[in-house]
Amino acid sequence: MKTALFCIVALLVFGCSSQPQDSSPANADAAESGHYVDYAMQQANNSTAPVPPAEMQNDSRLVVDYFYSEECGACRQIAPVVDAIESRHNLTARFARHSVLTTEGFLLFGNFTEKYNVSRLVPVAFVGNVSLVGIFEINSSLESLIMNSSRRG
Repeated sequence: MKTALFCIVALLVFGCSSQPQDSSPANADAAESGHYVDYAMQQANNSTAPVPPAEMQNDSRLVVDYFYSEECGACRQIAPVVDAIESRHNLTARFARHSVLTTEGFLLFGNFTEKYNVSRLVPVAFVGNVSLVGIFEINSSLESLIMNSSRRG
């Protein structure tokens, strides 16, 4: 198991730039600014994602699931923006940050990308039924999405 995890992480870190990119218009910005993890996701298909801790399940705030990789330049670039948004909205939104380089984050990422039918790119944020893929979508829409969702809830 440890060997398989090491291989997945190695492929994720060193092999992602050679993954084919989806050139459809909907994914063009995300493909340019994101980090692919397709091959590694295929290797974990037989696993299940962890269940969030009870304290997270009882939190009534809006949940923002944010996926990133420490090795991703786009993730490092958008991190200060995400940090600032989190600090401005910490009373109405709870940010759950998941590194795709960890087993738990990786498995959870697979579940989210399948459920929302989005490219396996990071950075990506999931808020309610909405996914924001890549730095452009996160930068332009995350804060307003949180504010609009908080008003409704």
